[in-house]
Amino acid sequence: MLSRFDRALLAALAVYVLLLLALPLLVPAPALKRVLSESGPFEVGALLLWLGAAVVLAVRIRPFTARTLAFATLMLLFAAREADLQKAFTAESVSRLHYYRKVAAPLMEKLAAAGAALLFVALVAYAAFVCGRFLLRGGLKSRSGLWLALAAGLIVVTKLVDRTQGFLATGFGVSLPPGTGQFMAAFEEGMEAVLPVLFAVSAWISQNERPYLSRSDRALK
Repeated sequence: MLSRFDRALLAALAVYVLLLLALPLLVPAPALKRVLSESGPFEVGALLLWLGAAVVLAVRIRPFTARTLAFATLMLLFAAREADLQKAFTAESVSRLHYYRKVAAPLMEKLAAAGAALLFVALVAYAAFVCGRFLLRGGLKSRSGLWLALAAGLIVVTKLVDRTQGFLATGFGVSLPPGTGQFMAAFEEGMEAVLPVLFAVSAWISQNERPYLSRSDRALK
């Protein structure tokens, strides 16, 4: 089922993961902190790659339907999130309940922020529904489905890695060995940056199999 391109990309991903895990050993702590910062190469790269993924949908997916537009819009919102635009116009991030409950801000500002946040949540839920239905209806038998499943799995893994250290510390008073946080941060930031590539690859390949981003799902033959 896997093509030569698929195998090559999987091999490149494996090498990439090894390099991420080796990063804390190769880069001094002060430089590593800058690399993993909000203005570092991973964050900036993720922003550009999400924009690129949206362009892939606009160029590749035909017919370009309301579903395609929803996915492209979501990718643009992910790019905006990487640019920290969710807190660029308000005193605090619009994704935090504390902003709506505690921060002294005009009602209209909070309503506009809530509308943007709800739009993001609705698009994420819709995308999860479409992708989940595609995979459950035979999409895993396709190359595009395999790349989509890998991207979805990495989302779960990166979120678990991101939350593990804080969860263990606050919930159980357990501290991980010194330096572990650097390896976890390097892995999380690096894999989050590669997610738009995996989604773009899945979208591109799907046009040759079953364009789940533009038409109703049909069982794979």
